[in-house]
Amino acid sequence: MGCWFTRMRQLEEAKSVLGLETRELFDAFDEDKNGQLAFREISEVLRTAGIAFDNRDVANLMNIYDRDGDGKISFKEFQGVLREQIHARAENLISLFRMYDVDKDHLISLQECRALFRDVGVSKEEIHDTVQDYFPKPDSRIGFKSFCKIFSQFV
Repeated sequence: MGCWFTRMRQLEEAKSVLGLETRELFDAFDEDKNGQLAFREISEVLRTAGIAFDNRDVANLMNIYDRDGDGKISFKEFQGVLREQIHARAENLISLFRMYDVDKDHLISLQECRALFRDVGVSKEEIHDTVQDYFPKPDSRIGFKSFCKIFSQFV
């Protein structure tokens, strides 16, 4: 789930990176204005958003989300991609929060946060920069909302 999930999360974030709403994002890459995104257009969406999908990954994405089997992604199918990835991302964050909330107090301590950072491969510098914003004191704790703000950029 790690690498594929990360790539799909990046697709969901592409609309905010590019400053576009879902329909605008879709329309911006529908070069022939036929209401569908072909393989090349999907590849361009991903490349422009800085998402490292190779041709095999794009083909897998097309196979998964091309519900009607016409070889193209309609706007409705495109919305499904985003909706499913938002749901998967939320489920992932909930699972991580529960896993690293060792004392089960529904709060994440600085130590629990650092452990998760280390486990997902975040550098010590990034850990330091992030935790000082959310943990002003060594005994500070954060709830799920702050947890999501921190970790949605890393996982």
